[in-house]
Parts: sequence; C-alpha cells; structure tokens
Amino acid sequence: MWMPAAQAVDETWRVLRPGGALVALEPDYGGLIEYPPDIAVRDTWIAALTRAGADPLVGRKLPGLLDARGFSVRVDLLPELLPPEPARFDLLRGLPLSGDEQATLKRIEENDASSSGMWARVAHVPFLLVTATKPMEDDRRFEAHRH
Repeated sequence: MWMPAAQAVDETWRVLRPGGALVALEPDYGGLIEYPPDIAVRDTWIAALTRAGADPLVGRKLPGLLDARGFSVRVDLLPELLPPEPARFDLLRGLPLSGDEQATLKRIEENDASSSGMWARVAHVPFLLVTATKPMEDDRRFEAHRH
C-alpha cells in the first residue's frame, strides 16, 4: 500500500528465483463494510491514505499486476468479520485529515461510546492474502513480449 505496486511487482520478478514466491497481505479500503451508515468513513480513509502517499485500493490491483507480469497468483480473503475495535481510527488520526474529516471522526468516536451491543456496529476492511509464484522456467519469450 505504501509503495508503487507496479514497480514493486517488477522488482519482485527481478529478484525472485524461479519457483520463489511473494506473499502479501494487502487491504482494500474500497471494499470497506460499515454499518450503520452514520459511522461510514470509507471516503475519508481513501482520501487521507491517498494524500499520505498510499494506495488504499492496492488489494484489488495487485493480483492483476502480478498475473500480467507472469506470476502464478492465488488470492484468499480473510474470512473473519469481527466487531469494530475502538482503536480502528488510530491510523486514520495520524493521516492528513481536513477539518471536516476530523469533525466527522470525532462525532463517530463519540457515538461509538454509546453503541449498545457488540454487533450494533460493523466496520470491516477486507484484506487480500496474495500469493504469487514465479514459474520454474524463466520464460524468455514472455519477457521479450512484454518489453
């Protein structure tokens, strides 16, 4: 999320031996699940992470980039949905937020304290577990075709 994905994929291809693997656990803030709607901060996450130099949608981009580079790709989604933790905004507070975004975050945190029941709120960022394996044969034809 914090480095240019296409460049990272190319460098990974360069340094891995045939049969080597990259394993990455990447978030996809575009798929953020939030309920009820008055706690939604998906757009704030995406805007703030982008302003800070991250790619908040890298989880959905990485498999295609790796496949196009010639890796054998497997993608798993982490299957467990947990109730939101109060600390879920710790990273967000450290990102460059506008005044409106700071006010929204403060309002949501105050409302969180009054929520009733463990499942009264849902806030879940999907994470993709991406495993990319470099083929055993370094196919020079594929490499020549790409460049």
